[in-house]
Amino acid sequence: MQRLLLIILFFMFVVHAKPNLDHENYGKWVMLTELNNKYVIYEPCESGNRFINYQKGKLDDFAGQEMISCQIKSSYFKDGKYFINLEPRCSYSDSISYEVKDENTLIWHLYNSLSFVTTNQPDKFDKIYELCEEKQ
Repeated sequence: MQRLLLIILFFMFVVHAKPNLDHENYGKWVMLTELNNKYVIYEPCESGNRFINYQKGKLDDFAGQEMISCQIKSSYFKDGKYFINLEPRCSYSDSISYEVKDENTLIWHLYNSLSFVTTNQPDKFDKIYELCEEKQ
């Protein structure tokens, strides 16, 4: 009887287990831009490309020449998305999320419906550099 109870408890734990949020998605995630039906890394002339540095307990959002650094209060997984709750008033939103597109690509959902695709393997993508003379 005890053996049956242990098996049932183990089965209930496995079925109801939540994904471990200390997952493999930490690291530097560089924004991709879709150009002619393929993704590239676009480098504007006056600033660098956007990227997110995601670490355990901390998230840095580098947008051109601006950087927002926030402590992570909590995170959870729901309906195929990872939700991250940030410290209050740190960013434009107290909560952001991302979806895993594949093992090297995430789709970040930030504030005001801003979403973009990122990669942790920027060397696998062509880079487009905007020259400052082109803007004149």
